[in-house]
Amino acid sequence: MKWFLFLFCLVICFNCRHRQKAEQVPLPEKSEPAYNDTARMPWSMNLEDDTGYFKGLIPEPIVRFEEFEDNRLGQGLTGLLNQENIQLLDSETLSHSVFIDPVKKIQRDTMRNKSTTIISSIYKGKGEWQKVTLNGRTVVDYSWNGTEGEEYGPMMDFDPSSFRHFSFHGKEYYLILANEAFTFGGSARNISYYYIWNEKLQLVGLFQSCRFEKKLLGDANGDQILDFLEFDNSDFCTTVPGSDKVTIRLWSVNPEGNFAIQKDPAGTPWFIEAKTGDNLSQDSLNIIRSHWPKSLK
Repeated sequence: MKWFLFLFCLVICFNCRHRQKAEQVPLPEKSEPAYNDTARMPWSMNLEDDTGYFKGLIPEPIVRFEEFEDNRLGQGLTGLLNQENIQLLDSETLSHSVFIDPVKKIQRDTMRNKSTTIISSIYKGKGEWQKVTLNGRTVVDYSWNGTEGEEYGPMMDFDPSSFRHFSFHGKEYYLILANEAFTFGGSARNISYYYIWNEKLQLVGLFQSCRFEKKLLGDANGDQILDFLEFDNSDFCTTVPGSDKVTIRLWSVNPEGNFAIQKDPAGTPWFIEAKTGDNLSQDSLNIIRSHWPKSLK
């Protein structure tokens, strides 16, 4: 009987010590969602097909404000702008993560670095509504209720790697490129835009870019006012083959803080008409005629 009681007590003590040791073992940390380093996030026109949370691009260092393509077209465009007075205020691009809620039919893209957060929320349902905030302030508030011939409405898909926060002669600006995907007449369209906000987080300019050129900002005429080169090729936008003619127009920030097309003292807008070579590669800039505020080589 004594041996039985002794063994019983040993078993009880062993179980107690084992339980105490198990309780001291730290619990594993909650695992992070799987990381996806692809450039584009999962997306479907029907949010029921996509669920969950996705991580995308991570911040990358910004060496220069912009880099033109190393070809005759890039060299020609570089010669039209002076960017010496553009100073980067952020040294990195934005990270990118996406949350999709198929029940509430919301896609929320969050793009951020150490000092800037841009959130783009797309609400789908009877109509579509996209709201974009920059550091908590609304900069885009767009709704779409359907247009004849369109299967779904425009959706601005922002490119985190294009983000720039910069100053020009002491005034701050934010820049980010976005793609607009929509359908019209049964065919899909995809057009690129520049969003430019000033230091008060008001929209300075929204420019369409059929050529998908990068950040055509700087000083074109030496007046210390921020300029933008509108690079238009309407035929290329509408997928008309064989057209390589482009028109470059000069826009500048006016005293009210918005971009306005610039004109000479007689009221004639500044422009450059040129050809860019083959309409697929478009790697040259051959000027046909021009009316520009400085001499062109």
